[in-house]
Amino acid sequence: MSAKKTKIYGMLNTSRLSILLLIIALASLFPSRPANANAYVVPVRIEPGVYPRAVIDIISWSEASGVTNPCYGSTQCWVGPDVQYESGPPSLSGSCLNHDNCIRINQYQTAEQVAAAFRSAKGIPYRASFIIDNPDVTCIGLFYVNHKPTPGVTNAIQWPGSVCGKIPPTNQTCSISLPAFVNHGALSNTSLNGKTNSVSGNITCTQATNINLVARSTTGERYVYLNSTSNFYSNPLINNKSGWSGANMNISGNNAPNPFTFTSELHASGTVTPGYYTGNAVVIIAFD
Repeated sequence: MSAKKTKIYGMLNTSRLSILLLIIALASLFPSRPANANAYVVPVRIEPGVYPRAVIDIISWSEASGVTNPCYGSTQCWVGPDVQYESGPPSLSGSCLNHDNCIRINQYQTAEQVAAAFRSAKGIPYRASFIIDNPDVTCIGLFYVNHKPTPGVTNAIQWPGSVCGKIPPTNQTCSISLPAFVNHGALSNTSLNGKTNSVSGNITCTQATNINLVARSTTGERYVYLNSTSNFYSNPLINNKSGWSGANMNISGNNAPNPFTFTSELHASGTVTPGYYTGNAVVIIAFD
């Protein structure tokens, strides 16, 4: 499935603030997750053949401070994307050793340090492609092993707080059409807090389905922070509902357009320094 990228930009001159929001609209489906989960991994496609291949995206990964790395202190430990098979867990050997989608993490004390190290080494969003054992895949996700990944040793463990993304139903394809930017224009500090601007989008699916449309920052946070002090941010809304919780939608099939509204709601405490501001949000189709 394809992905469409979009951003939040902003400019503040000597007297007024101009803000532009860029949104990343992902056509992939992923399962709804609890609020305390930390990593988003979504399926792009499973390619059949003599050597079947998985293509997946890690679209965000954030961790709360103070959470211990589950394999800190091990002689070796590796983390990366892989697939869960109907027969059991993966080995991570193909993804890590053959396709270089993983990092070694036994030296990091906290999960937050692990996520930061992966972001530094691979970048996020990150697209991974790797050969899999067979196409009998139940979901895709983030896994770790507390030893060197070894072919045939299928004991990888799902990373704590992450979700194993379900493969979309057979012949189900959905896509999102959404303008690339939400432009708030020039704003003064006095009119900044609570200011909103919206764009209209459409969702199309080949089959009728119920979905939850969610929105958040590309770092996996509820808000899109626009400065380093976090006193200025955008709260993404879907159909005037919190993007963090999402909005339920009944989607008709046959690729008919189903409209929705994405809103950027600005919040600021104190005075925001004049300048140019930017941030990234992500809008994703989720299903249970």
